[in-house]
Amino acid sequence: MVPIATQTPVTEQIQGLVQASFARRYDDLAAMLRDARAAVALTEEPPEELPAELVVKAWTQLGNAYRITGCYAEAEQALARAGAIPISDLPTSIHLIEVQASLHRNTGRYDCAACLLGCAIAAQEPLGNPAGKARLYIQLGIVELDAARLLTLRAAHLKE
Repeated sequence: MVPIATQTPVTEQIQGLVQASFARRYDDLAAMLRDARAAVALTEEPPEELPAELVVKAWTQLGNAYRITGCYAEAEQALARAGAIPISDLPTSIHLIEVQASLHRNTGRYDCAACLLGCAIAAQEPLGNPAGKARLYIQLGIVELDAARLLTLRAAHLKE
């Protein structure tokens, strides 16, 4: 695969679809999913070699779109596909890990989510991005809170 710095009409179209899909996550879930699928479709039959980071971004966004719409098995498959592609771009890798952690949280796998977020926090260190690191710590706190709530509910259920 070629470096992401190479811009062509196809790479720009894929980037646009990924960005549009992400932007629609709060207001138009059908369009979010449609755009993510279209981005991945463009990566599947490219007329040219595509940057690995761009392909990972497309698959990650498709996984995120599936996660947001509650299609967890499909999200798992899309994120596995993204994770199978070797890349060196740290922000792209961290975003993939964040989305995987969110999926694990959504499916009640809190220990796995916390572990992934710990990896993302460590990976964030060399970037010198305090806002990105803070966001990851917030996500980790939410995971820990959800895990604690689940334990409290289970303990209350056992008392009954």
